[in-house]
Amino acid sequence: MQVRVQPTQARPQRKHHITPHGWADRSARSWLRRHRIPRRNRPGTITERFPTAAPVTETFLREAYVDIGLATTHIEQLTGQPMERILNLTRSR
Repeated sequence: MQVRVQPTQARPQRKHHITPHGWADRSARSWLRRHRIPRRNRPGTITERFPTAAPVTETFLREAYVDIGLATTHIEQLTGQPMERILNLTRSR
C-alpha cells in the first residue's frame, strides 16, 4: 500500500511580538537582568530582533527550562538562540 506524503515546505519566519505587557512582572524583569538577557520589545523575526544572540549560561537554562518550565520556543524568543541549539544544550548538560 502506498502512502502519500505531503512534500515539506520551508516555513516562513514568523514575527514574534513581545510587548512590555508580556514582561510586566517585576520579578521576570529582574531575572532577565540578572542573566544579562536584553529585553527586545520591537516586533520582527528572531534575527531582526537579535542580530547577535544573547549568551546562554547553564544556570539560565536550568532556571528557564527546568525550574520555571519555559518551552524552548520561549527561550528562543527571549535570547535569540535557535530552538535547536537550546535543545542541544539542555541535552548535553
